[in-house]
Amino acid sequence: MGRRFRSRKECNRWRFPQAPPGSPPERIPVKAAYDPDDIAGLDFLDGYPGIAPYLRGNLFKRRDLMIGRFINRRKASMGLAFGRLGAACYLAWGAFHVYVAYQIYQLALANQGLVQGRLAQLALYMLSFALFAIAVALWGNWRNSRWGYWLNLLVLGWADAIWVITVVAPGYVPAARGLIPVAIYIAGAVLTTAGMLASRRPA
Repeated sequence: MGRRFRSRKECNRWRFPQAPPGSPPERIPVKAAYDPDDIAGLDFLDGYPGIAPYLRGNLFKRRDLMIGRFINRRKASMGLAFGRLGAACYLAWGAFHVYVAYQIYQLALANQGLVQGRLAQLALYMLSFALFAIAVALWGNWRNSRWGYWLNLLVLGWADAIWVITVVAPGYVPAARGLIPVAIYIAGAVLTTAGMLASRRPA
């Protein structure tokens, strides 16, 4: 059977006998001063904490890695949240223009000849922009992807710029009505940009 002790203090006295004055409990001799000769021949002094051969403490390196991972995860989650808010704006933009394409198609049915063909063509163009925005928002912006960000930012911005130049600026529709899709686009662009910046890792 193992040795039995009546108290922890008695156990510690048995495990760590009283060391001579001026020496640690481990009975390792400690000098008052050290010089380069004391470390001559040691082969682990050129390493770094947390890197092989793991002979030095790696507490601080491990802590820094954990903090860095936490910060990166938090930034990624914030970027994803902003990206999904921006995707919702682009989905609203696409749904609005699906309705606009339907209105143009109804106007085409009320005409005949070349005018009807041109209006039907415009309705199809509008529908293609709307479906493009919805598809990229679902598969790109919802995941806060870089390609989705640039596609909707550039293509929808181009579409709204043409709309403002050819329809809103000449006064064919009231500005309060004509700038609604532009405002939705700007909100989506700002939110997706915030998502890209929030999820970006330092170089």
